[in-house]
Amino acid sequence: MRDLDHHRVADAKVDFTAMTFLDGGSLLVRKGSAIHTLAGLVDETVGVIPGTTTETALRKALAASYIEAKVVTVRDHAEGVAALEAGKIGAYASDRVLLIGLLFKMKDRGQFEIAGEQFSDEPYGFAIRRNDSDFRLAANAALGRAYASGEVLKLFDKWFGDLGKPSPALIGMYLMQATPE
Repeated sequence: MRDLDHHRVADAKVDFTAMTFLDGGSLLVRKGSAIHTLAGLVDETVGVIPGTTTETALRKALAASYIEAKVVTVRDHAEGVAALEAGKIGAYASDRVLLIGLLFKMKDRGQFEIAGEQFSDEPYGFAIRRNDSDFRLAANAALGRAYASGEVLKLFDKWFGDLGKPSPALIGMYLMQATPE
């Protein structure tokens, strides 16, 4: 449901299955930084890719919390990480799962961490051909079985276990989507 440009989604010939993953916006910061939450961004500079749901959610969360931070846009993740590593920005914002992947690729990843606070909720789903209700039903039924049986937790552990356990919100999403056939 995410990471497709909203303008393209409206024009695309795709629908989405039931949610398959729940994530949210967070911050990649230097270890030892005072930035652990959005409040830590007061008078700091944070980088974000323009036109993303992360940018919209970040600006909205900052405004709602009356936090004055300088938001700068970067071309892509590589530019955002490079700016953080060079000390040009105090934080880089994106979806938590993307930040984890970026962190694992960093040369000096031991010097960086992901802030504990998540400032948005981002549901993910598989894109499927629009108006294919038979396939959508089959996909949603298969997902429901995986959620209900607990198989999804084994898959999570296999592919993401090195990163930690599913969040309580993600487990809740699995339980809510574990619909019987």
